[in-house]
Amino acid sequence: MKKGQIFEGTIERVDFPNKGIVFLPEEDRYVTVKNGMPGQRVRFLINKFKRGNAEGRLLEVLEQSPLETREPVCSIFPACGGCMYQTMPYDAQMRMKEGQIRRLMDEAVQGSYVFEGVKA
Repeated sequence: MKKGQIFEGTIERVDFPNKGIVFLPEEDRYVTVKNGMPGQRVRFLINKFKRGNAEGRLLEVLEQSPLETREPVCSIFPACGGCMYQTMPYDAQMRMKEGQIRRLMDEAVQGSYVFEGVKA
């Protein structure tokens, strides 16, 4: 894998802050692609590759996510990236954000803890 290469893949999950995770089996590696959502099939350009970590810049959404069930209400969606999840139902947004918080907590907290969920 080299900087400047273009790949296609499906975003498996989104980590905080807005980092889509794509697995490329042909490279046996994960790539972080900003401004995507789980389930989207995307085309991206590798713009950083350092110490085994790869980051890509989103070029195109090839297929929408099954989670995208609403029309965007913002006239400049998705150009600014500030409201990437507005096409997802609220409950799906909350589940995704809860997963992000759980992963952050799992990395930060030593030992066990009680996760009380995300309150709307």
